[in-house]
Amino acid sequence: MAYSQVGIVNLALLRIGANVISAIDEGSANSTKAQAVWDYIFDEVLQAKVWRFAKIRYKMAVSTTSPLYAYKFAYPLPPDFLCLVKPKQSSSKGTNPVAYPVGYWYYIVDPTGYSRFFNYDPPVYPAGLPYVIEALPDTSQLCLLTDYDNSAQDLYINYIRKISDYSLCTPAFCNCLADRLSAELAIAITEDKQKAVAKMQDYKNSLNSAAAVNESYDYIEDEAGSSDWENAGR
Repeated sequence: MAYSQVGIVNLALLRIGANVISAIDEGSANSTKAQAVWDYIFDEVLQAKVWRFAKIRYKMAVSTTSPLYAYKFAYPLPPDFLCLVKPKQSSSKGTNPVAYPVGYWYYIVDPTGYSRFFNYDPPVYPAGLPYVIEALPDTSQLCLLTDYDNSAQDLYINYIRKISDYSLCTPAFCNCLADRLSAELAIAITEDKQKAVAKMQDYKNSLNSAAAVNESYDYIEDEAGSSDWENAGR
């Protein structure tokens, strides 16, 4: 099923007992209020979990402008960047019996210059050196600042991107987004503060449930599952 902006908004409106809309720009009171908060809430929910449909890898290009101090290089982030994907403690690739060292996949650059391999997927690859994300002076361009030089080996990031094609959204995400939207719209439309509080709790519960679905997308060594997968929504 291809999900739409109007469909998700109407799901949120129904959850607070409000009238549905036909178009986000139809000019009704409910559509105007929903349109006013949509972009902010949509991006907030995207940042809340590692949604697979919004996760992407990207090869960085170094900026011609260097940081003022502390770091040697600046790498501009892509325009659709929302947040880095922080690593799990095991790789989605499972175990590689022919890798050296056995079972290890990801190359790590140690700050001391010693190269190592890890079995988790880092948000910045090769990893190991410190980095920060901030804007360069006299520019609005958000960059990743680090001492890593990509002239010998490319630098990559694993991140959550902004989404404009709502048909990519999964059922679990749409459910979370509808709960978060309903919490945001509850006071503006129903003037019921308790309803807003209740819907925010529903949103938190939906995020926990979505975590279990998210885990099911990745390969694990034991395909029967794990206690982490089972307990994700508890």
